Amino acid sequence: MGAQVHLRVPERAVSGAAALETSGAVAAQPLPTICSTCGAALCGRQVVIAKILGWSVPRCLDCAAADLGSSPDALCSLVGGYLSRRECYRRDWMAAATCGEDERAPCCPGRVESAEQPPEWFRAELFHPGVGLTADDADQFVDAEESGCGDLMVLLLRSIRKTPPGGILGIRALDPGAPADIPSWCRLTGHELLREGEDDGVYYIRRRAD
Repeated sequence: MGAQVHLRVPERAVSGAAALETSGAVAAQPLPTICSTCGAALCGRQVVIAKILGWSVPRCLDCAAADLGSSPDALCSLVGGYLSRRECYRRDWMAAATCGEDERAPCCPGRVESAEQPPEWFRAELFHPGVGLTADDADQFVDAEESGCGDLMVLLLRSIRKTPPGGILGIRALDPGAPADIPSWCRLTGHELLREGEDDGVYYIRRRAD
């Protein structure tokens, strides 16, 4: 990931990070959206970063960097490596609300995934696991054609059972309701939707580890 970042992490941050590592939860309870130090408004990504760094209350990147003897860019780089290795935090990052001042902070979409040259720590294939997937990557691939709601759900259930835990199911579904039905089914069943078939009707689903 480039040059290593050495931080002076306070004891409270270390213990908090250890607790988070055990719980695996970033936002177990609702948090205020202002920095607890300076009162600046925070986007959801800065809340996630503060939790990963071990604070029990949100802090903006500037205050966190000042307290740790680092810089906002260095913190994003450090946290980026952490995000790429831990799915629960990555999901929270992806779902976090962003502010209306894009490119203001080094975690903003305009300086990360939408940048002409994204930072080295942002690996698109890790944050969007379905990027570049083809039928050859799937453990099995089925064509549902235009099967509707009930038939499609039955086919999904039968197919995912034949897919090994952690394996990938590819499915081509052309029914107009599929773009809503398949993501909903994945949320209900706990399987991970890697790719939505908005353009070609092809979806990739990772079976949960049973």
